[in-house]
Amino acid sequence: MPGRDRVRSGVEARVRVAVWRRANHRAGHRLVAAVLSTAMAGSLGLGVLQSQGVGATVQSHAFGVTASPNAGNGSNGLNAVACTVPTTCFATGYYQAGTTEKTLIEGRHGGAWSRASSPNKSATHNDLLGVSCFSSTSCITVGTEFAGSTQRTLIERWNGASWAVVASPNKGAGNNALLGVSCSAATRCVAVGYQTAGTTSRTLIETWNGGGWAVTPSPNLSSLANSLAAVSCASSKRCVAVGEGVKGLSGRTLVETWTGRGWAITASPNVGTGSNTLMGVSCTTPVFCVAVGSAMLSSNDINLVERWNGHAWAVVHTPDSGPGSNILDAVHCIKSAFCEAAGDFEHGTSFRTLVLRWTGAAWAVDPSANRGTSEDDLFGVTCLSSSACNAVGEHRIGGTSQTLILTGH
Repeated sequence: MPGRDRVRSGVEARVRVAVWRRANHRAGHRLVAAVLSTAMAGSLGLGVLQSQGVGATVQSHAFGVTASPNAGNGSNGLNAVACTVPTTCFATGYYQAGTTEKTLIEGRHGGAWSRASSPNKSATHNDLLGVSCFSSTSCITVGTEFAGSTQRTLIERWNGASWAVVASPNKGAGNNALLGVSCSAATRCVAVGYQTAGTTSRTLIETWNGGGWAVTPSPNLSSLANSLAAVSCASSKRCVAVGEGVKGLSGRTLVETWTGRGWAITASPNVGTGSNTLMGVSCTTPVFCVAVGSAMLSSNDINLVERWNGHAWAVVHTPDSGPGSNILDAVHCIKSAFCEAAGDFEHGTSFRTLVLRWTGAAWAVDPSANRGTSEDDLFGVTCLSSSACNAVGEHRIGGTSQTLILTGH
């Protein structure tokens, strides 16, 4: 995965560029927030369906491979997905063209997935990391592009006919990136990520009012490194963003809540003393949210799931697939009794897709297909009903990554 594997040396590898933030968990590294350039470091087929791991007795739904296109001959990957109806979806990510990376948007409009035309802001590097659709004529995708050697925010908007770059602010002269977005109306979207300031990284939140994007003040857990990876808005007055802040040598979960007047940190638990991070969140109401990520225990990551009941966040037991690392990158809930979470787990010397289902009482593993010979990863998931879900990511064959879309029925 050329778009993700280029990490800095030493400690900086732990605080890698958000665009490539997921790659290093393969080697046991943790997402600690953002890139700190100077900080802390001087095809078709169902594939093979696997019933991965054991959990509570819950009816499983198999996720099978759906054909998805690739651009050019280099690596391709999908980071996020959003649907308005079962046959209208967008998945966003990147593809490699020679020594550059360009935006990749794939759409489904009634039939098969196909590549959609998408603009690029940078001549060298563009990557789309999050997407949210309020309707079939109103979608936002966010990410990052490079201006010289500096990351800057990238936002594109779908108006029902085409995608176009929308002006987006940056905070300071350092790196800025947006990792997730949620729209509760065509005129109300929230995007989250990070920005660097000297030797620290700080949370970054931007808000769309229908006419333009503006930075919204947001708190930080740590004086060292902070990042928000995902956001979910149940309404214009209730949003939850999740990520990580570094305290000492370990990442700690970070949850911030918008109640209509401002953003504030909400207490969130951690498992053990190793690094904990939250990568995805989904809220159906102000009193029900689920956040997912991973926690480092000994030398391996384990799945981390936390649930909000309107009063407090609590860790919820989830099954792990095998003794190696397990990581959840995304979650989507359609009601308090149904969620799907997606990620990957270590299987010998390879990595395999991982899908977990919540039915109101327990989490259990759903069988999910794999296409690659060494690595299959899921980075985004969305569901319109318990029988209409899509998960996206990438699979690797040799040294090249290709798009991966799984459909759950």
